[in-house]
Amino acid sequence: MRILGGSILVVVVALFVSGFGAAERPELLETDGGPATASRTLTLQVVGDGDGDGSGGTDSFEADASSARASVEGGASSTRAEAAAAAGDDGAPLVALDTDMGPDIDDALALAMLHTYQARGQAEIAAVTLSRNSTAGARFIDAYNTWSGHPDIPVGIDRRSPYSFDDSTSYVALAGRWPNDVANRPIADGVDVLRAFLARAIDEGRQAVLIQVGFSGNTAALIDSGPDDISPLSGRDLVLQSNVLLSMMAGSIPDDRVEFNVANDVAAARRVITGWPGDLVLSPFELGYDIHYPYSAIAQRLPGGSHLLREAYQFRDYSWHVDAPPYYDMRTWDLTSVMHGIERDAGWYPLSGWGRVTIDERGRTFFVAGEGRHRYLDRSAMSGDALSRARAEMIDLVSSAPTS
Repeated sequence: MRILGGSILVVVVALFVSGFGAAERPELLETDGGPATASRTLTLQVVGDGDGDGSGGTDSFEADASSARASVEGGASSTRAEAAAAAGDDGAPLVALDTDMGPDIDDALALAMLHTYQARGQAEIAAVTLSRNSTAGARFIDAYNTWSGHPDIPVGIDRRSPYSFDDSTSYVALAGRWPNDVANRPIADGVDVLRAFLARAIDEGRQAVLIQVGFSGNTAALIDSGPDDISPLSGRDLVLQSNVLLSMMAGSIPDDRVEFNVANDVAAARRVITGWPGDLVLSPFELGYDIHYPYSAIAQRLPGGSHLLREAYQFRDYSWHVDAPPYYDMRTWDLTSVMHGIERDAGWYPLSGWGRVTIDERGRTFFVAGEGRHRYLDRSAMSGDALSRARAEMIDLVSSAPTS
């Protein structure tokens, strides 16, 4: 069965996924009648988009990206220029990505986007932390950073993560094919890497953005951390003094499904949502679910030869993706939080009013408008054209990612 995005089918999907437990991907409906297939090597072939929304081939990708930037950046470019001028030579924000790299490929696409933003002078990647206890995941992150020309970006992991995953079934198993050295030295705790990131932002007077697209263990540990050799400030004070924005992919609004990132560490997610002392913008399940990154863009837009991202994308087909198997269009959950975190004034995604997000004991997410420092990216306020423009920009960002 193919996911076509029709209203009736969306309702059916919502009914199925709302009952999934933490042991499975609760946002996913298996579309081929069985579990995700075993790891395999896929043969590269150029195929059409096939998701029924008219994205077309390479020419339309480029045209859509060009028009997307033209329509969005007109009002945002002056804002960026003014912010950069006010901040001096180091106008680009310091950014940390906290990711569960491995269970799905959107994390790798999100990291690729960040490297493009860095190449464009719109961000500096100060750290990447892994929100699960995985040497293979950390190696893949370091391999991608090295392949992109930045081998010294600090990497940390969450050794306390309750999430269990077989890395041999994931693209992170490919890390050894590309240079990396993260496993040749002790891998830092994620909380220490995040504390150093915020301490640096404070010392340098830099804008800081924490983009969390995985589980919440590292961020929860950051909130609860005390003074140490890294900084005399508590984690809470580091957040307050750095004025860091938390751009977080998690939860489901307005539906009450138990979303994957929340489900696999509910306690940590609740700690972050209730305890984060600064501004927090949530990108809920519904937004990325409705934006499909076309496999045809991976096949057509990435350079030939051995390409880390393309080979990672092709490593495994997942039954919950559009057109799977064997060539799937990835849902773009994590990419939305990256775009908002770096281009929050560009208007790619409508923002809700201020209010407060809550998570109950089961892991269901709710939003109450009014007092609070939380907002969410509002899928219901986006037209089909707006979704297409956002996707075109995602394609351009991923396709422009630098390689060493």
